[in-house]
Amino acid sequence: MRFSISRAALIKPLQLVSGMVERKHQQPILSNILIGVKSNLLSLIGTDLEMELVARVGEVAATQNGEFTVNAKKLVDICRVLPDDAIIEVEQEETKAIIRCQKTKFTLATLSAYDFPRLQESVGSLEFSLPQNALTTLLENTTFAMASQDVRLYMNGVYFIFDEVGIRAVATDGHRLMTCLVPVKTGLTQSFAVIMPRKSVVELQRLFADEKTELGVVVSPNHMRFINHTYSLTTKLIDSKFPDYRLVLPAVTSSQSFTIDRVQFLDTLQRVSALLSDKVKGARFVIQENLLQITAMNTDRDIAEEELAIEYLGEKTEIGFNVGYLQEYLAIIQSPLVKVSFTDADNSALLEPCMDNQSANHDNRYVIMPMKL
Repeated sequence: MRFSISRAALIKPLQLVSGMVERKHQQPILSNILIGVKSNLLSLIGTDLEMELVARVGEVAATQNGEFTVNAKKLVDICRVLPDDAIIEVEQEETKAIIRCQKTKFTLATLSAYDFPRLQESVGSLEFSLPQNALTTLLENTTFAMASQDVRLYMNGVYFIFDEVGIRAVATDGHRLMTCLVPVKTGLTQSFAVIMPRKSVVELQRLFADEKTELGVVVSPNHMRFINHTYSLTTKLIDSKFPDYRLVLPAVTSSQSFTIDRVQFLDTLQRVSALLSDKVKGARFVIQENLLQITAMNTDRDIAEEELAIEYLGEKTEIGFNVGYLQEYLAIIQSPLVKVSFTDADNSALLEPCMDNQSANHDNRYVIMPMKL
Protein backbone atom coordinates (compact mmCIF):
# COMPACT_ATOMS: atom_id res chain seq x y z
CA MET A 1 0.00 0.00 0.00
CA ARG A 2 1.38 3.41 -0.96
CA PHE A 3 -0.14 6.91 -1.11
CA SER A 4 0.66 10.59 -0.59
CA ILE A 5 -1.51 13.36 0.83
CA SER A 6 -1.11 16.93 2.03
CA ARG A 7 -0.95 17.52 5.76
CA ALA A 8 -3.69 20.16 5.41
CA ALA A 9 -6.12 17.59 3.96
CA LEU A 10 -5.24 14.91 6.51
CA ILE A 11 -4.94 16.66 9.87
CA LYS A 12 -8.60 17.53 10.64
CA PRO A 13 -10.24 14.16 9.77
CA LEU A 14 -7.34 12.35 11.45
CA GLN A 15 -7.84 14.30 14.68
CA LEU A 16 -11.61 13.70 14.65
CA VAL A 17 -11.25 9.96 14.07
CA SER A 18 -8.47 9.61 16.66
CA GLY A 19 -10.76 11.29 19.20
CA MET A 20 -12.93 8.18 19.00
CA VAL A 21 -10.04 5.90 20.01
CA GLU A 22 -9.13 4.83 23.54
CA ARG A 23 -5.46 5.68 24.05
CA LYS A 24 -4.75 2.79 26.40
CA HIS A 25 -6.80 -0.34 25.87
CA GLN A 26 -6.39 -3.98 26.80
CA GLN A 27 -6.78 -4.79 23.12
CA PRO A 28 -3.90 -2.94 21.37
CA ILE A 29 -5.78 -2.77 18.07
CA LEU A 30 -8.44 -0.57 19.71
CA SER A 31 -5.75 2.09 20.18
CA ASN A 32 -5.28 2.02 16.40
CA ILE A 33 -7.16 3.51 13.50
CA LEU A 34 -7.85 1.63 10.29
CA ILE A 35 -6.38 3.32 7.21
CA GLY A 36 -7.49 2.22 3.78
CA VAL A 37 -6.93 3.45 0.22
CA LYS A 38 -9.05 2.49 -2.77
CA SER A 39 -9.45 4.35 -6.07
CA ASN A 40 -7.64 7.44 -4.72
CA LEU A 41 -10.04 7.69 -1.78
CA LEU A 42 -8.55 7.54 1.70
CA SER A 43 -10.67 6.22 4.58
CA LEU A 44 -9.86 6.61 8.27
CA ILE A 45 -11.84 4.52 10.80
CA GLY A 46 -11.79 4.65 14.60
CA THR A 47 -13.93 2.76 17.10
CA ASP A 48 -14.42 2.16 20.83
CA LEU A 49 -16.79 -0.78 20.17
CA GLU A 50 -19.78 1.43 21.07
CA MET A 51 -19.25 3.97 18.27
CA GLU A 52 -17.51 3.95 14.93
CA LEU A 53 -16.41 7.02 12.98
CA VAL A 54 -15.42 6.86 9.31
CA ALA A 55 -13.76 9.82 7.57
CA ARG A 56 -13.38 9.94 3.79
CA VAL A 57 -10.66 12.08 2.19
CA GLY A 58 -10.50 12.47 -1.58
CA GLU A 59 -7.32 14.53 -1.89
CA VAL A 60 -4.98 11.54 -2.04
CA ALA A 61 -2.64 10.21 -4.72
CA ALA A 62 -2.47 6.42 -4.43
CA THR A 63 -0.11 4.17 -6.36
CA GLN A 64 -1.15 0.99 -4.54
CA ASN A 65 -4.42 0.17 -2.74
CA GLY A 66 -4.59 -1.59 0.64
CA GLU A 67 -5.32 -1.15 4.32
CA PHE A 68 -3.61 -1.44 7.69
CA THR A 69 -3.99 -0.20 11.27
CA VAL A 70 -1.60 2.09 13.14
CA ASN A 71 -1.54 3.74 16.56
CA ALA A 72 -3.83 6.77 16.41
CA LYS A 73 -2.01 8.99 18.91
CA LYS A 74 1.40 8.43 17.33
CA LEU A 75 0.11 9.28 13.86
CA VAL A 76 -1.59 12.46 15.10
CA ASP A 77 1.58 13.50 16.95
CA ILE A 78 3.62 13.03 13.77
CA CYS A 79 1.24 15.08 11.62
CA ARG A 80 1.06 17.80 14.26
CA VAL A 81 4.82 18.49 14.14
CA LEU A 82 5.12 18.53 10.34
CA PRO A 83 5.05 21.83 8.38
CA ASP A 84 1.61 23.14 7.40
CA ASP A 85 2.37 22.82 3.68
CA ALA A 86 3.95 19.36 3.96
CA ILE A 87 3.22 16.48 1.61
CA ILE A 88 3.11 13.20 3.52
CA GLU A 89 4.07 9.93 1.84
CA VAL A 90 2.86 6.70 3.47
CA GLU A 91 3.99 3.20 2.56
CA GLN A 92 3.20 -0.11 4.21
CA GLU A 93 5.86 -2.80 4.29
CA GLU A 94 4.80 -6.04 5.99
CA THR A 95 4.22 -5.07 9.66
CA LYS A 96 5.55 -1.52 9.38
CA ALA A 97 4.21 1.79 8.11
CA ILE A 98 6.85 4.16 6.73
CA ILE A 99 5.92 7.85 6.79
CA ARG A 100 8.09 10.29 4.89
CA CYS A 101 8.07 14.07 4.62
CA GLN A 102 10.99 15.70 2.82
CA LYS A 103 14.09 14.47 4.75
CA THR A 104 12.10 13.16 7.74
CA LYS A 105 11.19 9.50 8.09
CA PHE A 106 9.09 7.70 10.70
CA THR A 107 8.60 3.94 11.00
CA LEU A 108 5.57 2.74 12.98
CA ALA A 109 4.41 -0.76 13.89
CA THR A 110 1.13 -1.85 12.31
CA LEU A 111 -1.50 -4.47 13.07
CA SER A 112 -3.56 -6.40 10.55
CA ALA A 113 -6.66 -4.69 9.17
CA TYR A 114 -8.33 -8.09 9.25
CA ASP A 115 -8.38 -8.00 13.07
CA PHE A 116 -9.85 -4.51 13.32
CA PRO A 117 -13.35 -4.72 14.90
CA ARG A 118 -16.21 -3.12 12.94
CA LEU A 119 -19.68 -2.43 14.28
CA GLN A 120 -22.09 -4.99 12.86
CA GLU A 121 -25.25 -3.05 12.05
CA SER A 122 -28.67 -4.62 12.03
CA VAL A 123 -30.87 -4.07 9.00
CA GLY A 124 -32.01 -0.45 8.75
CA SER A 125 -35.63 0.12 9.71
CA LEU A 126 -35.74 3.78 8.69
CA GLU A 127 -33.76 5.94 6.27
CA PHE A 128 -34.25 9.66 5.67
CA SER A 129 -32.36 12.93 5.46
CA LEU A 130 -32.51 16.13 7.47
CA PRO A 131 -30.66 19.46 7.50
CA GLN A 132 -27.67 19.25 9.80
CA ASN A 133 -28.76 22.46 11.51
CA ALA A 134 -31.99 20.66 12.53
CA LEU A 135 -29.92 18.06 14.38
CA THR A 136 -27.78 20.82 15.88
CA THR A 137 -30.92 22.55 17.16
CA LEU A 138 -32.22 19.37 18.76
CA LEU A 139 -28.95 18.61 20.50
CA GLU A 140 -28.24 22.17 21.64
CA ASN A 141 -31.69 22.34 23.21
CA THR A 142 -31.60 19.04 25.09
CA THR A 143 -28.13 17.66 25.87
CA PHE A 144 -27.58 19.84 28.94
CA ALA A 145 -30.37 17.94 30.74
CA MET A 146 -28.84 14.47 30.25
CA ALA A 147 -27.76 12.42 33.27
CA SER A 148 -24.24 11.06 33.68
CA GLN A 149 -23.70 7.48 34.86
CA ASP A 150 -27.18 7.11 36.31
CA VAL A 151 -28.29 3.57 37.20
CA ARG A 152 -31.41 4.24 35.13
CA LEU A 153 -29.84 3.66 31.73
CA TYR A 154 -32.43 5.62 29.74
CA MET A 155 -31.32 8.85 31.44
CA ASN A 156 -27.72 8.56 30.18
CA GLY A 157 -28.53 9.86 26.71
CA VAL A 158 -31.11 11.55 24.50
CA TYR A 159 -34.45 10.00 23.55
CA PHE A 160 -35.36 10.55 19.88
CA ILE A 161 -38.91 10.12 18.58
CA PHE A 162 -39.38 10.01 14.80
CA ASP A 163 -42.85 10.43 13.32
CA GLU A 164 -44.71 12.09 10.44
CA VAL A 165 -44.51 15.50 12.17
CA GLY A 166 -40.74 15.53 12.65
CA ILE A 167 -38.12 14.59 15.21
CA ARG A 168 -38.49 15.15 18.93
CA ALA A 169 -35.58 14.93 21.38
CA VAL A 170 -36.07 14.44 25.12
CA ALA A 171 -33.44 14.41 27.88
CA THR A 172 -33.76 14.14 31.66
CA ASP A 173 -31.64 13.52 34.75
CA GLY A 174 -34.58 12.99 37.09
CA HIS A 175 -34.48 16.57 38.41
CA ARG A 176 -35.38 18.33 35.16
CA LEU A 177 -36.60 17.36 31.70
CA MET A 178 -36.09 19.08 28.35
CA THR A 179 -37.99 18.36 25.15
CA CYS A 180 -37.68 19.92 21.70
CA LEU A 181 -39.41 19.18 18.38
CA VAL A 182 -38.01 20.07 14.95
CA PRO A 183 -40.39 19.64 11.98
CA VAL A 184 -38.81 17.39 9.34
CA LYS A 185 -40.47 15.47 6.51
CA THR A 186 -39.55 11.88 7.41
CA GLY A 187 -42.20 10.14 5.31
CA LEU A 188 -43.16 7.98 8.29
CA THR A 189 -46.66 6.67 8.86
CA GLN A 190 -45.96 5.50 12.41
CA SER A 191 -43.62 6.64 15.21
CA PHE A 192 -40.21 5.13 15.89
CA ALA A 193 -38.12 5.87 19.00
CA VAL A 194 -34.52 5.22 20.12
CA ILE A 195 -32.21 6.29 22.98
CA MET A 196 -28.76 7.51 21.92
CA PRO A 197 -25.94 7.24 24.52
CA ARG A 198 -24.43 10.36 26.05
CA LYS A 199 -20.97 9.82 24.51
CA SER A 200 -22.47 9.49 21.04
CA VAL A 201 -24.52 12.65 21.49
CA VAL A 202 -21.41 14.61 22.48
CA GLU A 203 -19.57 13.20 19.45
CA LEU A 204 -22.42 14.22 17.15
CA GLN A 205 -22.22 17.80 18.41
CA ARG A 206 -18.45 17.84 17.86
CA LEU A 207 -18.68 16.32 14.41
CA PHE A 208 -21.58 18.10 12.74
CA ALA A 209 -21.75 21.45 14.55
CA ASP A 210 -20.48 23.62 11.69
CA GLU A 211 -22.11 21.95 8.70
CA LYS A 212 -25.24 23.25 6.93
CA THR A 213 -25.69 20.47 4.38
CA GLU A 214 -28.10 17.53 4.36
CA LEU A 215 -27.42 14.67 6.74
CA GLY A 216 -28.41 11.09 5.98
CA VAL A 217 -29.85 9.09 8.88
CA VAL A 218 -30.26 5.31 9.12
CA VAL A 219 -32.05 3.96 12.19
CA SER A 220 -32.33 0.30 13.18
CA PRO A 221 -33.36 -1.37 16.44
CA ASN A 222 -29.77 -1.57 17.72
CA HIS A 223 -27.81 1.12 15.83
CA MET A 224 -28.09 4.60 14.42
CA ARG A 225 -25.94 6.08 11.67
CA PHE A 226 -25.42 9.70 10.58
CA ILE A 227 -23.78 10.35 7.21
CA ASN A 228 -22.62 13.43 5.34
CA HIS A 229 -20.23 13.88 2.42
CA THR A 230 -17.14 13.42 4.63
CA TYR A 231 -18.07 11.53 7.78
CA SER A 232 -20.15 8.57 8.88
CA LEU A 233 -20.86 8.04 12.58
CA THR A 234 -22.46 4.78 13.73
CA THR A 235 -23.49 4.28 17.34
CA LYS A 236 -25.04 1.54 19.39
CA LEU A 237 -28.29 2.47 21.11
CA ILE A 238 -29.28 2.15 24.76
CA ASP A 239 -31.38 -0.95 25.29
CA SER A 240 -33.91 0.49 27.73
CA LYS A 241 -37.46 1.86 27.79
CA PHE A 242 -37.88 5.62 28.11
CA PRO A 243 -40.91 6.64 30.22
CA ASP A 244 -43.70 8.68 28.65
CA TYR A 245 -42.31 12.22 28.96
CA ARG A 246 -45.80 13.70 28.52
CA LEU A 247 -46.77 12.49 31.98
CA VAL A 248 -44.10 14.76 33.46
CA LEU A 249 -45.40 17.95 31.83
CA PRO A 250 -47.33 19.83 34.54
CA ALA A 251 -50.94 20.86 33.98
CA VAL A 252 -50.99 24.61 34.68
CA THR A 253 -53.37 27.49 34.03
CA SER A 254 -52.70 30.97 32.69
CA SER A 255 -53.31 32.43 36.17
CA GLN A 256 -50.36 30.38 37.46
CA SER A 257 -47.74 31.79 35.11
CA PHE A 258 -45.68 34.88 34.47
CA THR A 259 -43.48 36.22 31.68
CA ILE A 260 -40.02 37.64 32.22
CA ASP A 261 -37.18 39.10 30.17
CA ARG A 262 -34.81 36.19 29.50
CA VAL A 263 -31.53 38.14 29.57
CA GLN A 264 -32.45 40.06 32.72
CA PHE A 265 -33.52 36.83 34.40
CA LEU A 266 -30.27 35.10 33.45
CA ASP A 267 -28.12 38.05 34.60
CA THR A 268 -29.97 38.18 37.91
CA LEU A 269 -29.46 34.48 38.52
CA GLN A 270 -25.75 34.82 37.81
CA ARG A 271 -25.49 37.59 40.40
CA VAL A 272 -27.48 35.90 43.18
CA SER A 273 -25.60 32.62 42.64
CA ALA A 274 -22.22 34.30 43.16
CA LEU A 275 -22.25 33.24 46.85
CA LEU A 276 -23.46 29.70 46.19
CA SER A 277 -21.15 26.68 46.04
CA ASP A 278 -21.26 23.95 43.41
CA LYS A 279 -22.92 21.64 45.93
CA VAL A 280 -25.55 24.11 47.14
CA LYS A 281 -27.29 25.82 44.21
CA GLY A 282 -30.77 26.40 45.64
CA ALA A 283 -32.53 29.78 45.84
CA ARG A 284 -35.96 30.91 47.06
CA PHE A 285 -38.32 32.47 44.52
CA VAL A 286 -41.17 34.58 45.87
CA ILE A 287 -43.72 35.28 43.13
CA GLN A 288 -46.25 38.02 43.74
CA GLU A 289 -48.14 40.68 41.78
CA ASN A 290 -45.76 41.95 39.05
CA LEU A 291 -42.71 41.18 41.21
CA LEU A 292 -40.24 38.31 41.54
CA GLN A 293 -37.95 38.21 44.57
CA ILE A 294 -34.97 35.85 44.46
CA THR A 295 -32.98 35.04 47.62
CA ALA A 296 -29.91 32.78 47.77
CA MET A 297 -28.17 31.72 51.00
CA ASN A 298 -25.01 29.64 51.40
CA THR A 299 -23.87 27.42 54.30
CA ASP A 300 -22.10 30.39 55.92
CA ARG A 301 -25.47 32.20 56.03
CA ASP A 302 -24.33 34.78 53.47
CA ILE A 303 -27.33 36.14 51.56
CA ALA A 304 -27.83 37.53 48.04
CA GLU A 305 -31.18 39.12 47.13
CA GLU A 306 -32.61 40.75 44.00
CA GLU A 307 -36.00 41.78 42.64
CA LEU A 308 -37.29 41.64 39.08
CA ALA A 309 -40.39 43.05 37.41
CA ILE A 310 -42.65 40.38 35.89
CA GLU A 311 -46.09 40.15 34.31
CA TYR A 312 -48.07 38.33 37.02
CA LEU A 313 -51.43 38.95 38.70
CA GLY A 314 -51.93 35.72 40.63
CA GLU A 315 -51.59 34.74 44.27
CA LYS A 316 -48.30 34.99 46.16
CA THR A 317 -46.27 31.79 45.88
CA GLU A 318 -42.88 30.69 47.25
CA ILE A 319 -40.84 28.00 45.45
CA GLY A 320 -37.24 26.78 45.71
CA PHE A 321 -35.29 26.04 42.52
CA ASN A 322 -31.79 24.95 41.56
CA VAL A 323 -30.33 28.15 40.10
CA GLY A 324 -27.86 26.24 37.92
CA TYR A 325 -30.68 24.33 36.22
CA LEU A 326 -32.43 27.59 35.36
CA GLN A 327 -29.23 29.20 34.09
CA GLU A 328 -28.50 26.29 31.74
CA TYR A 329 -31.90 26.54 30.13
CA LEU A 330 -31.94 30.34 29.80
CA ALA A 331 -28.48 30.25 28.21
CA ILE A 332 -29.49 27.99 25.31
CA ILE A 333 -32.82 29.49 24.19
CA GLN A 334 -33.06 32.55 21.95
CA SER A 335 -36.48 34.00 22.80
CA PRO A 336 -36.37 37.50 24.39
CA LEU A 337 -39.16 36.54 26.81
CA VAL A 338 -39.71 33.37 28.84
CA LYS A 339 -42.99 32.06 30.23
CA VAL A 340 -42.78 30.35 33.64
CA SER A 341 -45.78 28.25 34.75
CA PHE A 342 -46.18 26.62 38.17
CA THR A 343 -48.71 25.30 40.68
CA ASP A 344 -47.14 25.30 44.15
CA ALA A 345 -43.93 24.72 46.10
CA ASP A 346 -44.29 20.93 45.90
CA ASN A 347 -44.76 20.47 42.15
CA SER A 348 -42.63 21.00 39.06
CA ALA A 349 -42.59 24.19 37.01
CA LEU A 350 -42.68 24.57 33.23
CA LEU A 351 -40.53 27.03 31.28
CA GLU A 352 -41.17 27.89 27.62
CA PRO A 353 -39.98 30.57 25.20
CA CYS A 354 -42.79 33.06 24.61
CA MET A 355 -44.38 32.04 21.34
CA ASP A 356 -42.70 33.34 18.23
CA ASN A 357 -42.31 31.48 14.93
CA GLN A 358 -39.08 29.76 15.89
CA SER A 359 -40.02 28.64 19.37
CA ALA A 360 -43.48 27.55 18.22
CA ASN A 361 -41.99 25.31 15.55
CA HIS A 362 -39.45 23.81 17.94
CA ASP A 363 -41.98 23.11 20.74
CA ASN A 364 -39.31 23.89 23.33
CA ARG A 365 -40.40 22.93 26.88
CA TYR A 366 -38.39 22.61 30.08
CA VAL A 367 -39.67 20.99 33.29
CA ILE A 368 -37.81 21.59 36.55
CA MET A 369 -38.53 20.04 39.93
CA PRO A 370 -38.70 22.30 43.02
CA MET A 371 -36.17 22.17 45.86
CA LYS A 372 -36.78 22.01 49.57
CA LEU A 373 -34.93 24.91 51.22
